[in-house]
Amino acid sequence: EDKDGASDDSDDEIDFLDCPSGLKEKIMWGLSLPIYVPLYYLTPTPKNWFVATFIISLLWIAGFSFFLVWWVEILGDIIFKGSCSASIIMGFTVLA
Repeated sequence: EDKDGASDDSDDEIDFLDCPSGLKEKIMWGLSLPIYVPLYYLTPTPKNWFVATFIISLLWIAGFSFFLVWWVEILGDIIFKGSCSASIIMGFTVLA
């Protein structure tokens, strides 16, 4: 509780859309923007829309998982020169 008797339950939130200082942080921030921006603007706040937020979060996780497995399979095709079974196994093993 604060001096006024009000409780401060909120965590320190970091605004991911603010540009940080430092070269390394700016590079990581720039590379992360394609993830941050859609998540920030297309996911509702859980205050009033908690069920929708939960369902949309599950859809984001499913979409990211699908694309990650797909991209690792493509990487396996490149590394193993088109061996279909090797790339599929790599797609599931590397991400596990």
